[in-house]
Amino acid sequence: MHRWFILVFIIGVGAYSLFLSDTVIQSSLRLEEKSFFAEEFKCSHNVTGLRTLLRFDFVVGNNDTVTFHTNGSLAVEYALHKDTHVLKTGAIEIDCVRDTICAHPMYYTCAPHSLSSQCYARQPWFAECQWIDITGIRERQFDIAFTFENQTHIVHVDLDTVEYISHTNIVKVILIAAVMLWIGLATVLIPRIYYKTD
Repeated sequence: MHRWFILVFIIGVGAYSLFLSDTVIQSSLRLEEKSFFAEEFKCSHNVTGLRTLLRFDFVVGNNDTVTFHTNGSLAVEYALHKDTHVLKTGAIEIDCVRDTICAHPMYYTCAPHSLSSQCYARQPWFAECQWIDITGIRERQFDIAFTFENQTHIVHVDLDTVEYISHTNIVKVILIAAVMLWIGLATVLIPRIYYKTD
């Protein structure tokens, strides 16, 4: 419960039914160098070899009074800017929209995507395809304009201050993923076991 109130404080109240938290994106920025192979074309868009990736979390909140439902993923478009010059554009999909952090969750799964009123869905930085390829971009500081549900959020990036992910700490990443998976399963299973009826 305490964690839920902290996240609400960080995100703030959105003016839209669904809203994206630029604060969470800003605070979760990470750099990674990764080698892509032919079988990973889904994420690398037919580009192979060593790439520089900018990773971050997505948190979507439902500020409406009713549950949000959709059969498809949610797309977040982005554009990297340096002053008035556009460096790169593209889109990232939020593949799993469900009650991740919530005071009164309904325990939705990812299919169909559903998000209870006043709840939040989090897609972490280490999720599949959860990055922007910034290979070849020389600027160390730039802005990213994220467009979601007719909203635009500007995130400033200073690569000299962003955490760098090396493959020497890959065990840490796997551990974080395992813990989050365990929390997700516990959130769904424990209440069902506890409140099980004959």
